[in-house]
Amino acid sequence: MTTGTQMAAAGRGSRLLRAGAASLASRGIGIVATLVLTPIVIKGVGTEQYGAYATITSLAGVAVVTDLGIGGGLVARLAHALGRNDGASAQGLVSTAWWALSGLGLVLAAIVTCAGLVLPWPRLLGLPGLPAADAAASVVVFGIALGLGLPLGLGDRVLTATQRGTQAAGWSLLSSTVSLAATGLAAHLSGTLLAVIATASVTPRLFSALQTWVTMNRVCPDLRPRRDLVSGRAFRQLRTAGALFLVQGVAIAVAFESDMLVVSATLGAHEAAVYSVNMRIITLVGSLAVVTLGQVFPAFGEALAGGDMPWVTRTFRRLTLALAGYSAVASLTLLVVTPAFVGWWVGSDLVPPTSLLVGLVVWTAYTTLLIPANMLMNAALVIRIQIVLSLAMAALNLPLSIVLAHHIGVAGPVWGSVIAHVLVSLVPTIVITRRVLSGRHAVPVAT
Repeated sequence: MTTGTQMAAAGRGSRLLRAGAASLASRGIGIVATLVLTPIVIKGVGTEQYGAYATITSLAGVAVVTDLGIGGGLVARLAHALGRNDGASAQGLVSTAWWALSGLGLVLAAIVTCAGLVLPWPRLLGLPGLPAADAAASVVVFGIALGLGLPLGLGDRVLTATQRGTQAAGWSLLSSTVSLAATGLAAHLSGTLLAVIATASVTPRLFSALQTWVTMNRVCPDLRPRRDLVSGRAFRQLRTAGALFLVQGVAIAVAFESDMLVVSATLGAHEAAVYSVNMRIITLVGSLAVVTLGQVFPAFGEALAGGDMPWVTRTFRRLTLALAGYSAVASLTLLVVTPAFVGWWVGSDLVPPTSLLVGLVVWTAYTTLLIPANMLMNAALVIRIQIVLSLAMAALNLPLSIVLAHHIGVAGPVWGSVIAHVLVSLVPTIVITRRVLSGRHAVPVAT
């Protein structure tokens, strides 16, 4: 290993540690704020309206799909361009992404507005007593905020790709804390679903706008979007890499976001509240790992572009071992403490049945253990096979979740996700990861 490669590896390791610590602190404070404010929201709007609120906000997964994977593609391609010290390509990618996301944001807002006005939302939310106008207005406001969030999230993408995870974590902490506090206040003062949805969806977009302005004008002015740098070549690069993230987004939306809608439409708003509250607690295990390791993805991309396979292999193995121990301890702890904690926190009527508790713990431990493999495959731009696997999993997951919801109740959707992923994706993921680590997968370069 040359001195330059050693220095680059040391720099990546240092950035990962700083970003991981900052992200973990940010997420920890956000967890405390959530624990304090969730009971306030439930008390303000009631258990059933909270279930409707959780179902509507879970539709945020739509944004992952409708950006056509451009956001994730930008992080992957920008990390590779910066790893090659190709500043011109980097600015072209950011410029093209900004204008593409702006157009897609307008399309998303229009589509969700139409859906909000046409679909029978009180029935879909499992809350037939909710006035149709209130339900429609809540969905429309949330959809417009989602549309605005596509281009306004550019700053966070750029900070991630440039491995400025500490700054990204600071913005995330500020946004989530203020948004949660504002949502709790809206629930306490108004007690209406519309006010809570509006506050929860608009406030973080205001912070995203500020973050993007500061990032593009103060932190990374050399990457500031310019209309004259938008190019078909850059769009093709984003589209190629983004195809993977698009299909992954579809699979995630089916595996996670659709679960809330399946539960509410099949079993009612109260069961949706049970599902949401317990999912928020148990999936903290995985979300803490994701935010702590958020900079691993671009770091893998930079290292792969620079040919530093020893660092990639060493880091991957260490992360996998660490996450195996972490998920085992955390899962056993959650199995024991969750029922008593939920009863104390938000009331006994939201305590999870055993089937839901075990299903959420198994799914969270399983997906947590696969985090390094997913980040490695994404950084290596393994696209076609992941697209096939994601589509196959989504095709199996949704009908399986609906069938299981009818037969075993609120735990059905999460067990549907577990079964679908194990049957479709587990073995191929192991094979692909081993291929990348052995150096038999060539990382695509810009064309």
